[in-house]
Amino acid sequence: MNRHAHTTIKWVFCLIFLFISVIAFGQTKRQKEMADAIRAQVLKNMGDEDLKSLLKGRIIINIYQISHSKPKSDPPNPNDKYKESCTQQQTSIKTEIYGRAYPDRVKTYMKYPAERWKLGEGWHIPVFLGGSSYDEIGGTTKEYTLNVAYKSISQGWVDINKTSGKPPQWKYVVTGKQSAEGGNDLEAINIEIKSYVEAGNPKVVPLTPKPEYVLWITGGKKLKYMNEQPVAPGENFRWNDETKQLEAVDKPVSLGIPYTINDPDMPYEDEEGTYTYEQLLIKDVKEFDAFLLNPRVYVYEGTAKRYTNEYPIETSTYVSVNLVLINDGPLPPPSNPPPPLAPLEPDDDRLAPLVPEK
Repeated sequence: MNRHAHTTIKWVFCLIFLFISVIAFGQTKRQKEMADAIRAQVLKNMGDEDLKSLLKGRIIINIYQISHSKPKSDPPNPNDKYKESCTQQQTSIKTEIYGRAYPDRVKTYMKYPAERWKLGEGWHIPVFLGGSSYDEIGGTTKEYTLNVAYKSISQGWVDINKTSGKPPQWKYVVTGKQSAEGGNDLEAINIEIKSYVEAGNPKVVPLTPKPEYVLWITGGKKLKYMNEQPVAPGENFRWNDETKQLEAVDKPVSLGIPYTINDPDMPYEDEEGTYTYEQLLIKDVKEFDAFLLNPRVYVYEGTAKRYTNEYPIETSTYVSVNLVLINDGPLPPPSNPPPPLAPLEPDDDRLAPLVPEK
C-alpha cells in the first residue's frame, strides 16, 4: 500500500471515530467496543514512522515557593508590623507521560532554520506534545496517576491575649502547617515542547539566531472530575487562639497541582521591575532534534527561578524538572532524581524584622 493510500485510510478511521464520539456522548458498552475496535485498526494501519513518533516517558517536577506579605497603612501605623506574614510551600509531582513527536517539523527546522522563529511567541507549534492523560482521536489513549507530595508552613503575628480581654500582646508564631502525599487521578500534566521565541521582544529574527526549545508545562482538571477535589489524609495544623498553640485539624490536605508550571508567553521581566521569569529551556537543539528523528532515550534536567513583587506580597519560586522520553522498552531510573521534600522550617524574613518574640 502506498503512503498516500495509507494516510487516507488512517484519516477515514479518525473521522469515523470522531463521528461516533460526537453522537454518543454517553457511550453504551457496545459503542465503547466499537470505538476501541476503531482505535485498534488505526494503530494496525500505522507505518513504522508513525509508531516511532509515539513516545513514552516520565516527568518529575519540584516546586518551592516562599511568599512574604508586608502591608502598610497610609499614613504609617506602628501596628503595621503585626500584619506581616510568611508562607512556604513545596510541591513534588511525579508521573509517567505519553505523547507524539513531530519529526517532519524537525526536518523543516533543520532545512529552513528561520522557520523556528517565524510565528513568534504564543503559537502552539510543537515538536512534541503529550501528557499524563493522552487521547488521540482514533488513536492511542493513556492515563497515568500523578504522584503528589505537598508541604507548607505559615507564619504570622498573633495576639495571644485575643480571647482574654487583656491588652494586646503580639507574638510571631507558626500559624499553620500541612503535609500529605498520595495519588491524584483528578488532574493531569500536559507538556508541549516547541521552538522558543522570547515573549515581549520584537518578532525579528537576529542575524545569528541561537535556536532553543522551551517546555510549555501546564496542569488541569479532567472534565469528568470538575466538581471533585484531590485530597489525602496527612498533617494539618492551625493556630488556635484559645489554646495559644498549633492544634490538629480534622480535615484532609489538598493534593491539587499548579495549573501553570512553565509559561513561554511570560517575558523575562517587566518594565516596572515587579517580576522576573526564567524559562525551562532545551539549549542543545541538535541533540534533541537527533532524538526526535531517531528516538531511543532522551534525558532533560532543568531549573528556573521566578520572582514577583506585587504589593503587599513578594514571592520567590524555584522550579526543577527531570524529564525522560523513550520510544520503547522500560523507563530507565532517574539518573539524578530530585531529592525528597525537605522539612520546612520557620523562616526569619530577610525583608522585614519578623523575628519570633520570646
